[in-house]
Parts: sequence; C-alpha cells; structure tokens
Amino acid sequence: MHQRREHPSRGRREAHEAQLLDHLRAHGATDRAALAQALGLSRATVSTLTRDLLASGALGVTTGSAPRRRTGRRPELVTLNPNVGLIVGVDLGHTHVTVAAADAAHVVVGTRTMRCDAATPWPDRTRTAAAMVRSLLATRGTPRLLGIGVGVAGSIAHRETVVADTRDELQRSFGVPIHLENNTRLAGLAEHVWGVARGLRDVVYLRLAAGVGGAVILDGVMRLGARNLAGELGHVNVTDEQLPCRCGKVGCLEAVAGRQALLDAAGVTDLDLLVAALAAGDRRAETAVVRAAEAAGRVLAGACTTLDVADTVIAGELTTLGEQLLAPLRSSLARHTLPSGAEPPRLHLAQLGQPAGALGGIGALLRDPNLPLPLTTTAAS
Repeated sequence: MHQRREHPSRGRREAHEAQLLDHLRAHGATDRAALAQALGLSRATVSTLTRDLLASGALGVTTGSAPRRRTGRRPELVTLNPNVGLIVGVDLGHTHVTVAAADAAHVVVGTRTMRCDAATPWPDRTRTAAAMVRSLLATRGTPRLLGIGVGVAGSIAHRETVVADTRDELQRSFGVPIHLENNTRLAGLAEHVWGVARGLRDVVYLRLAAGVGGAVILDGVMRLGARNLAGELGHVNVTDEQLPCRCGKVGCLEAVAGRQALLDAAGVTDLDLLVAALAAGDRRAETAVVRAAEAAGRVLAGACTTLDVADTVIAGELTTLGEQLLAPLRSSLARHTLPSGAEPPRLHLAQLGQPAGALGGIGALLRDPNLPLPLTTTAAS
C-alpha cells in the first residue's frame, strides 16, 4: 500500500514561495541546492516549489556564470522571470549623472554616464537623468518599467526639498515607484549584490572621491540607522585642526581625505598631477597621501571594531593612486583595529566603478518588499 505523500499546508507553501522569491530578488540567479541551504528547506521542497513557479511564469532558468561541474555541465540556475520588465537606477553624483537598467534576474542591460558641473542645480540633474532613462529604455524596445532607484550625492537626512523634488519629477515623468537614497550607500550595496563583496555577510564600505562616504551592510542587509545616517564615515572627526568640511563641521575625514582636500594638501590641481608628483618622489604629495590614508584607516578600524566586521571595501577615484594610498591605509586599518594581534579586517578593492551608485539603486528596489513585481505564483492561482 502506497503511503500518501504529505504536502505542506497552503499557508506554509505560500510562506515558502515568498521566502524563495525574496531570496531571488535579493541575490539573483541561484542553483537549487544553494536555495535549499539558504532557506533551510529540503531539496525536495525547493524542487517542487521551483517546478511549479517555473510553470506559472514567475521564474526563469539560466546557466549564467555558474561554475562547471566535474562532468563539464553547468548547473541550472533559477531566477525571477527576466521578462517581467526592467528596473532603473540613477546616480545623481557631485559631477556626474549615471543611469543603469537591469532585469529582475539581476542582469544589467545597459549603463550611461554624463558629466556635469558641481554647481548644476538638482532639478537640472533630475531632468537630465529622466532624458537618459528614456534614451536607455528606447534601446531595449521601451520595455515595461517597474521602478527607479535614485542615489543622491550627500546625506539625504534633513534634505526634504531635494528628496521631494527629485521624487516628484521622476514620478511625473514615469509614473512608477521611486526609491531615494544616498548614492555612496547605494554604491556599497551594489558591490554586495554584483561586485567584490558578493557573498559576504558583513561589510564596511568606504568611498574616497570628491566626497567621502560609506555604507554598512550587516547580516546581508544595508543599514540605514535611526536618523538615516548609517555609513556617513566621511563626517567622522579625525583631527583637531580647524579644517572646514562641507557638512559644516571641522576636522572630518572628508576634510583630510576628500579629493579637493588631498589635492590642496599635496599642492597640485588634479589627480593626474598628483600621480605624477608621487612618481617623482615629491615629499609634500607623499605626506598628504599618507595622512589621508592613515585617517581613512583609523575611521574604518573604528567601524570594524565597533561592529565586529571582518571585511572592508575601498572605492572611489582616489584608489587610482594604487598602493601609495592603499598600503598606508591597510597598515592603519591593521594597527587601529581590536583585538591587537588578531587577523586585521580584509581590505577589498571595489570592482564596479562609475555605475556603482546607479546599480545600487536597482539593488535597493529589488530588495524592497514594497515594490510589487508582476509575478504570477502558484499560491495566488
């Protein structure tokens, strides 16, 4: 006599489907074995769920970049259905506007960047971004747009006018959900979704550029903080010197390690000249770079010690200085992290470059449960 196979209750099945779909939203293409491990479900349950979700059109399959098995076959990966539409990310930086688009399977289908003057008003930047989004979507046959994630240079805390005006302009233009966040924080999230920090559980991210900022990812989640200020590493005090910072305080990391502050301290006018000065052994340039690196390392060390994080990511245009910046930064990070004598936090160099902030806008929307994706699930049928 055959024993009747037990099925999970409808409520449990719906919960398992939601878990699986949320995981694929956050992490992209995944094989069934990894899904079972990540979700704490049996392989049989995951196999049944993915079979039915594939039949409903909620999921798709790919071999993607999965490593080959010993037999030479690549394992089949499951993803959210990439044909449901595109999500767009926008980075309104200090001196650039960048847009990117990706599908629900995390496949990036295009990016564009336009330089702008640092004094360009925010409404002008937003209109430029809207035009770039239309142009990018047109190259894809004007697919369904699901939402836009926007990164804005500088902290968005207490900048209600900039946030509201940017959201309203894009909402009028496209009529889709708009998610706004600090662009550096989003760049850190992008490294966690697509870049060097993919697969890491806890990360402190630091970007050294025209501005200095960061992001904190704990338990795989980008943290915002009680006042939406988590990751504002550029505005941690590093010196008693009265060095003015654009935030209104003095002695911040950005006032020592921001691009303009570093160039002024080195006595040069652009990064190419700074690279040349370092190559020529200019002592003033070397001192300025070491000072900036030491300060950045101390701030990173403080964050890693406080949060007990073992991985850091360094990004931004100042990383083009290479080991002349990274070596003293790495040394400072090791010296100032507790406990003394333990393995210091690992320092990873960011991989994504200019598109990172825009990609992070896509990543934030994919991880936002309030953004509905037009997926048909068996639980709903």
